Amino acid sequence: DQGNRLVFAKELKELERTRTINSSRTVTIFPGGEAASLTARQARDFGVVSRLVKNRQDLELLLGLATGDLRIDSQLGNSSLRPRIFLMDRFIDERFVETRKSMIDRAVREDGVNFICLWIDRPDGSAAALSGFADFLSKLDAKEVRTVAYIPTMARGAIPLVALACDDVVMHPDALLGGKTDSLTNEERSDLLAVVNDNIVPLKMRNRALADAMFTPD
Repeated sequence: DQGNRLVFAKELKELERTRTINSSRTVTIFPGGEAASLTARQARDFGVVSRLVKNRQDLELLLGLATGDLRIDSQLGNSSLRPRIFLMDRFIDERFVETRKSMIDRAVREDGVNFICLWIDRPDGSAAALSGFADFLSKLDAKEVRTVAYIPTMARGAIPLVALACDDVVMHPDALLGGKTDSLTNEERSDLLAVVNDNIVPLKMRNRALADAMFTPD
């Protein structure tokens, strides 16, 4: 009667002591053994993704923009909504992150941009760089600048951290979020989870169990 909860197995046992659980509706989403991954529809159903769009025109309609307004480095003049796209389509290292942070900071401060779309298309990157970028994004004030991650194909490994750090996540219906974290070291996982639990969960109101499962196979 209090809705659905996403929890770790060990937390379910504690929950059963204080709540009445409908066992027929208790489902194991991620059985363990590998990092969690979500299809676009699953991500929408679990509240990670706000909407699904098939193309740029659908995204413009969803964001309330006129056709053609969503352009890379676009300037919308006197419009109250001033968006800017930043591509995330290559290997993300410390240099890439510092460049993007500088571009975003300059766009907000000098150009009055108040709506940022990160176009995340099959990139890869170092966990340290991604942790730093996610930390930066999570601390942007949503009242001053809205951040949206758009995933047209897939975002795997440590990349989902950047998407989760945004205010909203939008995916193509056939896109995939998460999985493939075999190359991460324990230290890298620890750095990713620190950003999740210290910033993303409290600042972006993400579900901790679901976000943790993106990076911890067990």
